[in-house]
Amino acid sequence: MTRMAGSAPDRLQRAKAEGLTDVERACPALAEVYRSGTTRAADGTTISVHSHISLAYAEALFQVVRDLQPRVCVEIGLALGTSALAILAGLEAAGGGGRLISIDPKQDDKWRGAGRAAAERAGYKDRHEVIIEPDFTALPALLRMGLRADFAYIDGWHTFDHAMLDFWYIDRMMSAGGIVAFNDCGLAGVDKAIGFVQSHRKYEEMSVGLRVDFGQLGRTRWLGRLLRGRTRGLRLRQHQDRYFRKVEDWQAPWDFYAPF
Repeated sequence: MTRMAGSAPDRLQRAKAEGLTDVERACPALAEVYRSGTTRAADGTTISVHSHISLAYAEALFQVVRDLQPRVCVEIGLALGTSALAILAGLEAAGGGGRLISIDPKQDDKWRGAGRAAAERAGYKDRHEVIIEPDFTALPALLRMGLRADFAYIDGWHTFDHAMLDFWYIDRMMSAGGIVAFNDCGLAGVDKAIGFVQSHRKYEEMSVGLRVDFGQLGRTRWLGRLLRGRTRGLRLRQHQDRYFRKVEDWQAPWDFYAPF
C-alpha cells in the first residue's frame, strides 16, 4: 500500500507541526484534496473538487469508524471520494480487515471514476469495493447475500423516497450497536427520513463533536412561520451530519404508525 515517505513518528510530527486534523494525518491523499481543491479522474486528468463533504465531516467520519472498528461499512454515494477516504482511513487506523462497500451508479460517467481512483492511490484498494448500480437494486442484492453492516453513511439521492429506502435496507443489514450517519440533513427529504428513524425504529442520536447547525435561512423561515402562527408540521432542521446508533433490532407491529 502507498504510504508517505519517512518513518511513522516523523510523519506524525510533521503533520502535527502543520496543524493537520487526525484524518489528514492518517490519509495524506485526503489532506492533499482539501489543500489543493483538486483530485484526479481515473484517466489521470485533474478535476476540481465539488459536491464533497467538509473537512469537519470527514474528521467525524474518520473518528467514528476508527473507534467503532467495523467489519463492514456501506456508503451510499461515492462521488469524488472524500467520504470514502475518511472511512477507509478510519478502517486502516482501527486495524483488522474492515472493508467499505460504496454504491454509486454514476461513478464511471458523471464522476469519471475519481472516487475509486482516489481510494486506490491512497493504498486502500484491498479494502474497497465499488458497486456501479442504483441504491434500489444494489441494497436488496446485498441483503439477499446476507451482508451484515456495522456502519453506514447515507449520502446518495436526497429525496425522501431514496433516503428512506437507503435507511430501510441498511437497518435490516445492521445489528444492534451499529451506526448509521446521514449527510445533507438540512434537506427536507433527508430530514423526513430521519424523522422515521426516530419514530419507527430503536436508534439513539450520537454526539460526534459536530456543531449543531440550523442554517441561517432555516432559522429565518422557522421564525417567520412561528410568528404567523403556522405551526403545523413546524420542524427546525439540523444541517450538520447526524449519527444514530442502533439500540435494538426491533420491528414495529404490523399496524404500527407514529407521526413523523
